[in-house]
Amino acid sequence: MTRSPTPMLSALAVFVVLFAVAVGARWYESRFEVELVVEASLDLGESELSGLRTGKCFSPDGSVFFDARGSTVQAWIVDDRPGTDDDRAIHAWKDTYGGSDVALASREVQGPRMRPAVELAVLAKQKKTIRFFRFHHTPGGVGFADESFSVEYPLDAHDLGEAVRIAYRPRSDEFLVFFESGQAKRFSISAEGEVQGIQWFRSEAARKRGTAPADSLRLHGGSIDDAAFSPDGRVLATVNRSRDRFVSVVSLLDETVVKTPPIVDDVYYSVGVSARGDRIAAARGKGPIDVFRRAEEGWTLAQRLPTAEGDKAEIGLAFAGEGREIVAVSHHEVHVWHLDTGRMLRSFESEDGDQIQAWSVTNDDDDADTRLLLVDKHGMLRGWEFTPDR
Repeated sequence: MTRSPTPMLSALAVFVVLFAVAVGARWYESRFEVELVVEASLDLGESELSGLRTGKCFSPDGSVFFDARGSTVQAWIVDDRPGTDDDRAIHAWKDTYGGSDVALASREVQGPRMRPAVELAVLAKQKKTIRFFRFHHTPGGVGFADESFSVEYPLDAHDLGEAVRIAYRPRSDEFLVFFESGQAKRFSISAEGEVQGIQWFRSEAARKRGTAPADSLRLHGGSIDDAAFSPDGRVLATVNRSRDRFVSVVSLLDETVVKTPPIVDDVYYSVGVSARGDRIAAARGKGPIDVFRRAEEGWTLAQRLPTAEGDKAEIGLAFAGEGREIVAVSHHEVHVWHLDTGRMLRSFESEDGDQIQAWSVTNDDDDADTRLLLVDKHGMLRGWEFTPDR
């Protein structure tokens, strides 16, 4: 009897595929190039960047940095367009705001005259009010506030506890406010600055499930300590650092909430969502990064990155490009991990190892490069570009 060669051929085919993947990954690692593209200092005088990291943010394209300390909110132009000084970021604006404990968020917006602008939302946590500002770029690169745009919105949410953070939903006119009670409220703001509350569970899918509309959505049993949207705005992921041992994942299309499988002996500190919204990365308090994939039965653990001892992404996580790399930000350095190999591709540090106070990862749809920006406590801003694996 002649033995069929099928099993042997199948095994050979599997070996060839695995070998090709390994060689391809090694080749990518060998050609992973990083370029320092921005190095500037913020004029802080004798002070330092301090306070909550929720009081610091970049514009979506990374060209403007906002900082709230005490009762003052400030803006710097930090990009490298012609007409700017590469050695010192341009201090463009500041405003005195009532609350001393604030959270910031920004988005790109078209104003009433179709003029592109950056919109800044300033959430005063104890006062439960939000003030909105808009900024434009002049041809020379200097930014200025639109004095004709002035919006202050009071949050009617006294039963939800303190508001802890605010985030814009990408590719929409919506923003969300998160509370220490673990709940989230949803709003929209028009080009003219009109703010309206949006009820949860108003979609057709929610109506068919028989879910009644609600003014707020409970995501955790305690404060929502980190939140991330997919770039298309369809998926939201949140974590609570004190008690919950899972990631809450919200589909904004059908308004379903799904929890990832809980972990036993730890909590999640930070979270990121891939470009397609099909993968979520969550950093544990003790270091490792769990990567979940969306499946028919929910979100399943697909990979665990064995990060270095003591390396904790306590500040933030983000996917680069189409999602084959993860950028993990800790207090003093940033690591870029390649998911296919589980290897660390590159490590970045702030100037002189100073504590990182703000960060940004920008993936341009029209550009192959990803830009990473870091600001340390002394106001030193550094930015790198690299090309993600595609």
